[in-house]
This record gives sequence, C-alpha cells and structure tokens, in this order.
Amino acid sequence: TMSFLEDPHIEKLRQGAEEGDPEAMNALGGHYCTGHLGVKVDKKAAFKWFEKAANERHGGACYNVGLCYSTGSGVKQDHEKAFEWYKIAAEEGKPTKDRDGMFMLAEAYCEGRGTQQDNQQAVKWYRRSAQYGHINANYHMWMCLCEGRGVEANLEAAMKNLEFAASRRHGEAMWDLGVCHATGQGVAQAD
Repeated sequence: TMSFLEDPHIEKLRQGAEEGDPEAMNALGGHYCTGHLGVKVDKKAAFKWFEKAANERHGGACYNVGLCYSTGSGVKQDHEKAFEWYKIAAEEGKPTKDRDGMFMLAEAYCEGRGTQQDNQQAVKWYRRSAQYGHINANYHMWMCLCEGRGVEANLEAAMKNLEFAASRRHGEAMWDLGVCHATGQGVAQAD
C-alpha cells in the first residue's frame, strides 16, 4: 500500500491546503476524517483543516465544522457552536450556500438543539434546503405541512413534498407514501 506521503493526490491536496486553498483544506479534512486514499484517520486533524476552510467561509467546511461540534468528532461536543456553524454554512457559504448546512439548521430549530426551538424557522430552512435539492428536507416539509408545525397545515402541499421525496428514492418517504395509498390518507386509497 502507498504511504501517506507517496499518494500524489493527497500530496497535491496538502500543498493546496497549506497554500490556503479552502477547497483543498476541506477535502484534506475529509480524507483525515474517513481514511480515504490511505490517510490515517485523525479526527483532530480533520477538524483542524475543516476549521481553516470554514474560517474562509467555505460552505461545505462550515457544515463539516458544525457536524464535528454536533457529534464531538475531533473537538469537544458543543451544540451551540454546531448551530452557529450550520447557520454560517446556510447563510454565507462560498462558493454556494450549503444545503446540508441549511438542513441541519432546520433540524436544530425543529429540535431546539443549540438554539431555542422555533418551528417557523425550521420550516424556512427546510424549504430553502429543499430548493437547493436536499431530498430529506422535502420529507420533513411533508411532516410539517401535515401537522401544521411551523406552517399552516396543507395536505395538498404536504403530499407534493412526500411524492417528490419518494420519487427521488428517499426510503422513509417511499414507505410513508405507500402507507398513504393503503389508507387513503392524502391520496386515493389503493384497492
């Protein structure tokens, strides 16, 4: 097997990261996190590189720093700091705002994790995340619209979100859509 120093892809990433390229920093952090390409797993090194890229407002890195704080990976667990980094990823991320950051921000608002629970803010961020293509956000919008949680209940809009998520092979959405068809909830009941 190749050693860490022998892999040309990793060496190129390391060079780019050390020269201040946020994309390279985030990617190198990812390799430390997962151990890809023979890199020895080192969660603290992963966090260090994610944080350097996040300080440059790299959207994916801001999300990764939030995830590290949320799970305590390479850093002391801190839900308030996780919330702040998800917020930065969602609102300021470069080159684009991060849909995963938007989704995790919605989850934090929904569950009151690292911030005050606020279902209206949760819906706002689920919607934005869904607009950026986060299928799990469509699934969560279905639940919010069915229950009237943070938004006025709207079964028709709820079912559109559920059907969309199911059409993108979201497992839970596929299951729940089947249950809806079996029971006639929101759709014509299947025979």
